[in-house]
Amino acid sequence: MNIFINKIKQYQFMFSELVKRDFNKRYKRSVLGILWSMIAPLFQLLVMSFVFDRVFGDTMEHYTIYMFAGQLMFNYFREATDNGMQSITSNSGIITKVNAPKYLFLISKIMAASINFLLTLVIFFIFVIAYRITITW
Repeated sequence: MNIFINKIKQYQFMFSELVKRDFNKRYKRSVLGILWSMIAPLFQLLVMSFVFDRVFGDTMEHYTIYMFAGQLMFNYFREATDNGMQSITSNSGIITKVNAPKYLFLISKIMAASINFLLTLVIFFIFVIAYRITITW
C-alpha cells in the first residue's frame, strides 16, 4: 500500500492532469458545464418526487429520497466501473509513449467519477435536510 501511495505522489502532476481532463471532457459540449452535474440530479429528484408522492400516493414515507440514495450509489459504481474498464484502451496513445504506471489511468477515471458523485451528493443532502430526515449511521 505504501508503494502505491509513493507512486501516486511521484506521478502527482500527471494524475491530477488526467483527473482534470476526464472531468472536463465529460462537460465539454454542455452549455451549463459542471453545473449540469448538479442540475440533472435535481431535476431527476423533482420528477421522482412528483411521480411517487403525487401520482402514486404516499405509500412509504420518504420513498423518493431512499430510492434516490440507491440510484446515486448505483450510478457512481456504474460510472466508475464503465470508465475504469475503458481507461486503458482510451488512453493507449499515452500509455505507449509515457513510462507511467497503468493503474494511474484507472484511478483517474474513478476519481473523476467520485468528484461527480460528491457534487450529486450535495443535492441529495439538500433534499434530506428539506424533508427533515434525521441522519444516523
